[in-house]
Amino acid sequence: MKEKKEFEWQKSGCIVTLGFFSFLFLILYFIKQAEDKKKLLDEKGVYSIAEIVDVTIDDGTANIVIEYKFNNKTILRSIHENCCPEIGKLYYIKILPDNPRGIMILFSGTEVPDYIQTNISQEGWKEPPSYIKNAHLYEVSD
Repeated sequence: MKEKKEFEWQKSGCIVTLGFFSFLFLILYFIKQAEDKKKLLDEKGVYSIAEIVDVTIDDGTANIVIEYKFNNKTILRSIHENCCPEIGKLYYIKILPDNPRGIMILFSGTEVPDYIQTNISQEGWKEPPSYIKNAHLYEVSD
């Protein structure tokens, strides 16, 4: 009887250890995925402009719908954030040309000048305007 209890303790200890290492592996995997996406965005991303077209608030979190144009397509994207931006406000974004619905970075706190609003490139810009290079970054992922 004593041997059976020892076996059960060993078995449960193995399950707990396996669960812990599985959880740790998943955390490391998601961290690596985020780093890879950021690196890809840094290397291949292009800059553009998105407009806030709708904001709804649910339990203190804002569901923000943004609209942007890329390669003659209009793309709507929903993001969630704890702030509540103004509808109609424009933000700079950075997107992947191969997956324009994919990851992006919004540059908050920087106004988009009128002359850029009328000259939005359908392919995006390789370099950001000089005045937003040090702007606060807000990362969004799928």
